[in-house]
Amino acid sequence: MNHNLFKNNIKRILSSWNTLFLIVYSLALTTIQYITFNQFNYNYEPSVFFRMIGFDMTGYGTSMYIYSLPLLAALFGSGIFVNDKKINFHPAILGRIGRKEYYNTQLFQSFVLGGSAVIIPYLFHSLIFFMLYPMTNPDILQSYIGFGTKQIWLLQLLFYHPLLLWFVYVVFLFLVGGLLAQIGLVMSYRIKTKYFEILAPFLVVYALFLVANIINKGAINPISYLTLRELTNFTISQVMVNLVIWLGLVSIIFVIWHKQTRGEYSDG
Repeated sequence: MNHNLFKNNIKRILSSWNTLFLIVYSLALTTIQYITFNQFNYNYEPSVFFRMIGFDMTGYGTSMYIYSLPLLAALFGSGIFVNDKKINFHPAILGRIGRKEYYNTQLFQSFVLGGSAVIIPYLFHSLIFFMLYPMTNPDILQSYIGFGTKQIWLLQLLFYHPLLLWFVYVVFLFLVGGLLAQIGLVMSYRIKTKYFEILAPFLVVYALFLVANIINKGAINPISYLTLRELTNFTISQVMVNLVIWLGLVSIIFVIWHKQTRGEYSDG
């Protein structure tokens, strides 16, 4: 990986309009969740965690965040290759650092940018809510209703180590965002349609969502396990199905990326 190229590309992204959009989105997301979550549900539950996106399902913030997650990841991490071609930077950098190093840097940068774009709004939302509500352990007697019992270890983390669960959730979101961004990136190697790299992650997620509904198997719906309440209802076999699906997507990413580094696809 070329560190200078990585740093320059990060600076270029941070100075773009995408950064302003992410700030506005973070403010809007936090405001919507604060306004819309059901205050009455938590009259006897002081803990901040049950009011937060991904934990709470009564407000619109969770739905807004989860369904826009693929687009957030793609907006920051999927357009690197296309942007380089737009400014005619692509042939120059290929000649200077070589094909393999260029595409190695792209893949890593896409993962970092996609994951960061996904967690930054969530971190901002968390910071605001942590200042507004107590960071206490949830009351197990008040809060157990609404959660499944198939993943007891998640419930134990939630009630006894909620901050650790929050951290695990953030890492999980980062990984998902990074992989979704890479899907858009590698698709831009093959498909030259304008803005397709932005839509590709969303289309992949939506396609899996449709398949899940058609065959009545919610386990292959990638949206469903991005909320804690749904995760607690998953069986081990359903979790394994999801892992297989994501491993399949990762395999596709690396196959296309490997072919690109070898020059099997056009750079133009």
